Amino acid sequence: MASLVRGHYLLRTVDYVRVKGKTKPVEVFAVVDEGTTPTGPPPDWLARYEDGIRLYRKRAFAEATAAFQESLRQQPGDYLNLMYLKRCQSLIENPPDESWDSVFVHSKK
Repeated sequence: MASLVRGHYLLRTVDYVRVKGKTKPVEVFAVVDEGTTPTGPPPDWLARYEDGIRLYRKRAFAEATAAFQESLRQQPGDYLNLMYLKRCQSLIENPPDESWDSVFVHSKK
């Protein structure tokens, strides 16, 4: 669905989620209202955040942490940066097994 609005809105990756009762994960996005044109480059904080997402999904948790911290420095208090920093810290302390696919599983509908 993001492909339908990309180019009209500036999007931000939120997460891959799998809801209870479904097998296929869905990628979730949020619309970012930065007053920029969607065809121009994203704001630097958003570019660093998206870098963090790519690194997180590749299991590069320490590098993802650095990207999220830089994004958070530029966008203080940002909920998603804080959420991913907590996830990265937890995954650094407790490395996931090979089945980890970065998908967040919702246990309630």
